[in-house]
Amino acid sequence: MPYCAECDMRFSVRVGTVMEHPKIGYRNWAVATHLSATRPKGISSVCLGGYPGIRQGSAQFLLHMLREAWRTIVGPDSMVGPVEA
Repeated sequence: MPYCAECDMRFSVRVGTVMEHPKIGYRNWAVATHLSATRPKGISSVCLGGYPGIRQGSAQFLLHMLREAWRTIVGPDSMVGPVEA
């Protein structure tokens, strides 16, 4: 893990993000983010759990964390009604 000489601490790119959970790899985060962002109605945890390497419980956790992150970035009142991307 990288080391910061100024603050005398070890750090990672995951620290302070939704990907801070240590047991879930970057590939699973990327798959969950891509599928939930590109599907018109999103994706369910059961459907995401069918992908190799992702259990249904992990998929539920991933989707919950992604939705919470998007809610804090965008705000709860900004996506009311039809939204196009």
